[in-house]
Amino acid sequence: MAQGKFDSVVIGGGIAGLTAAFYLMRAGHSVCLFEPGTLGGVIRSKELEGFTLEQGPNVFVEKDAICELRALLNLDSQTLYPAVPRYKQYVWHDGAVHMVPRSPVALMRSKLLSFKQKVALIKGLFKVAKFEEREPSVATFFSKLLGDQAVSNLLDPALRGIFGGDITKLSARAIFPLLSKEILNGGTIFSYMRNKPKGRKRKIFTIRGGNYRLISALQEQLREVRIVKEAVQDIRSLGNEGDFEVRSSSGETVRCRSVIIASAGQATGSYLSSLSNELSQELAKLKYAPIAVCHLNCSSDSLKINNGFGILFPSSRGKALMGIMFNSVLFPQVARAGREILTVCFGGVQHPKVCEMSEAQLLSEARSAVAEALGVRDATSLAVQLWPHAIPQYEIGHTQIWDKMLELERQHPGLTFVGCDIGGIGVPDRIESARAGALKVSEFLKGLPQGDSFQQSRVVGA
Repeated sequence: MAQGKFDSVVIGGGIAGLTAAFYLMRAGHSVCLFEPGTLGGVIRSKELEGFTLEQGPNVFVEKDAICELRALLNLDSQTLYPAVPRYKQYVWHDGAVHMVPRSPVALMRSKLLSFKQKVALIKGLFKVAKFEEREPSVATFFSKLLGDQAVSNLLDPALRGIFGGDITKLSARAIFPLLSKEILNGGTIFSYMRNKPKGRKRKIFTIRGGNYRLISALQEQLREVRIVKEAVQDIRSLGNEGDFEVRSSSGETVRCRSVIIASAGQATGSYLSSLSNELSQELAKLKYAPIAVCHLNCSSDSLKINNGFGILFPSSRGKALMGIMFNSVLFPQVARAGREILTVCFGGVQHPKVCEMSEAQLLSEARSAVAEALGVRDATSLAVQLWPHAIPQYEIGHTQIWDKMLELERQHPGLTFVGCDIGGIGVPDRIESARAGALKVSEFLKGLPQGDSFQQSRVVGA
């Protein structure tokens, strides 16, 4: 059991919590981390029969924070980039697979939109739109700008693949904050693109041996961090003393100068009521999309699409199938010679019971899906991974939750929220949020009067 005093307590052992603990430890602070479940959260890999299966995020986007972390963990030499540099993305439309257009010429040739809708989409880049809603949905926002067909045939399958969400409920301000600000202030998509800082094109990558190696490498570095395999039950501010008291589900308490909250949704809401009952209730009501991940393999000769990342499916089909990814097309190292991995994802908020299906049912549905969409009829089953609470939903009103989080931080110096509820759902975004939060807390700790730090209480071990 954890006892004593620490400079900081980190709650949540997903990628955000581990990253925050890592940066705090590097800054010389003593850290206690609470995580009742598996470290790494939704990042999980599995080696099976000569295949490397990603049971959570399949790839990472090469943003600055994850690149820095990767280098600090000595993983640069283990980074794998796509074997097909100019890979394609596909969507399912009108009973067939269509390539997502990436140029004006490809757009004009595409069958995803009518000629009228293509013209409307191009005009929409320069359109100034007015909205009655303070926080319009993604569907309302982009339909007014680009037209209904572009939203249903292109944007809907893309956001189903990323969020597993319902675009009529997802908040445009929460998901596209900078673009929304530009448009709602009288700008256009074109002016946003013109003013957007130019940077290098971000590549996607994976890690040799599985993306969980990122988690393993972090754990190796956190040997001086106390890891407690218990849930947090309560956080209390000690008022004028400026400290916090964190109590676990077994009743043990830890005192600290700062707290980083890296847990999410209902987990956070369950212990936050002593600091803010209102925010506790809001977080407890957050929706999460369930996802079932099915891995199949087939012969390389059977898979005719050899230049793409995958196919995304629109919600208009009314089915739980979200996407099919061709992992080994882009990263041949993850499959045996002559074989391909097909990752089939089902679920989303519109199909809440998908994780109640049996493994046999899901694998049968997955084989049917690849047969229909790809003509692959020799697919055999590898594994299934269920995520009942996989992806947080930034629905209309979520920006107000962010405001309440920031207000609570102002009321309690030393308290910081990081991770998917406030920092973005992608792994690179969670890492950036955690890095920024840890640096903020470190500055706070360094600013305390000399002798007030708890660094002398560092505990080694787990």
